[in-house]
Formats: sequence, C-alpha cells, structure tokens
Amino acid sequence: MNHRMSQYSLRSQIAAYYNSIKALLGDFPSVRDKYFIIGLPYEKKGEKELKEKLEEDPRSFQRRPHSLMSADGRFILNLWFIPHPSEVLMVFKTLPEETGYRALRQTLQIVAAFHDIIGYILTFAQLGNAPKCLDYQCPPAHLTADWGGTEQIGMELQELQRKIDSLHNPSDPSKVAQLLTMHRDVLFLQFDSIVRHSMREAFLSSGNISAYQSVTGLMYHGLPPMSNSTVRSVFASQLQLPQPLDPRGHRTLMLFPWRTFLADRGPFPITIDNLNPINYNMQV
Repeated sequence: MNHRMSQYSLRSQIAAYYNSIKALLGDFPSVRDKYFIIGLPYEKKGEKELKEKLEEDPRSFQRRPHSLMSADGRFILNLWFIPHPSEVLMVFKTLPEETGYRALRQTLQIVAAFHDIIGYILTFAQLGNAPKCLDYQCPPAHLTADWGGTEQIGMELQELQRKIDSLHNPSDPSKVAQLLTMHRDVLFLQFDSIVRHSMREAFLSSGNISAYQSVTGLMYHGLPPMSNSTVRSVFASQLQLPQPLDPRGHRTLMLFPWRTFLADRGPFPITIDNLNPINYNMQV
C-alpha cells in the first residue's frame, strides 16, 4: 500500500517536471524541434524499444526511441524524449509494485536534475542580451552566440550528451542520475561563485557602488534556492530529527522517513508544483 501511494506521488512530480520543461522550451522552438522529441497522447511504442536498450550500429540508421527508459526500468533509452502526461500515468504499471516504485524513483531523480539543467542553460542564454532583452520574454531571434544564444544552447546540450556517453555504462539509470545531479550542482555552484565574487568585485573595482549594493542585497534571495543547502519545512519544528543524524544520510531516511522529508524539502514540501524557479532566481 505504501509503494502504491508513493507511485502516485512520483508520477505527479514527474509529470510536473516534464510540463515545466515543455514550458521552458516553448520560448525556444528551434532548440525544442532540433534536440527534443515531444511525445503524443497514448503514443504506441515499438516492441524493441520497450524491451531492451538499443545496440549501437554505425552501419545502419536507428530511429530515436520514444521513451526515456525501457519498459522494465533497467536501461536509459532517450533522455531527450518528453513524454505526454498520459504516458507518465501508465509507465511501469505492469511491473511489481516495489520494482515499479524503484523505477519511478530513478526516473524522478533523472528528470528533476535534467529539468534544472535545461532551465539553467535556457535562462543563462537570456541573461545579458541588452538592450532589447532586459525582459525575460526575449525573442529567441535576438539572442546571439556571443551572449550565449541558441548556438551556445545547442553546444551545451551536446556536451551534456557527450558526458553521458563517456560513462562506463551510459544506459544505467543510477549512473545517469548521479551524473546529471552532479552536473546540475556544478552549474549552480559556478553561477553562485560568479555572482558572489566575480560580479561584485567587478562592480566594486569600477566604482559602481549602487550596482554592488544591489547585487549584494538581492543575492541572498536568489542564490539560496539554487544551492543544495538544507532547507527545513515550516512544519519541521514539531518533528525534528534526533542529533547528530544528517538529514541527507541514507540511514536517517530509513529510520525517520517523514522527518527527513520535512527537514530537507523546502518550506512547503507537500506542494506538487514546488519546482525550482531557476529563471526567476537567476535574474534576481
């Protein structure tokens, strides 16, 4: 019963992340059409891509699989496939409850990190495209490669795929999830370092005191949500973890799953649409 209820929660979170990715790509239709595959409602799958990973064969052209993972949840097939919500509701339904729960959990780890990486790349491309692109709703045609435009977006996406291909087993969901999570943390840490140190130092050395003070004041609002620091729930004061347990430790999660959830999932962890507003935080 616990695994069944958890599957409902996992499916809703996966669908929310994919909907957010589609919304982000809506401002970059050329990038979306070139690098991503958008799934259709109740899309039929090929028998081969449902059962097993595709073997590389340079002598023949193979159609890109219309599925993130194989039907048994053991292999990554196509990271760049964005499924329709109807597919998210049905995926892994035929697997045993515990196996399906494990596959959905790995899927959520992959999609959550992938969502944050895509959001960072697309938002970064829209920063600094002055003077016509001070607003977030900057037309993609106005973006240039020098400022990190659509060409740079494509290069970043290709580099991400190359990193996945360089893994010892690039079709292992756990390895891909680990790589994407680390890549996301590195991107956020780089941006944090730029804002906290390089940008403020540049303003200070040039004598632009007002810009320095503005960045200093706003960075305490925009940067913490993008970090991997522990953020407690507003409800965690009544159910605290015993000391000295780490909120992110595996043993802590096994002993106190609900308290661990409240201790490391933000102020309002129950809300399904509690996605990281990367575009807003970066521009703040």
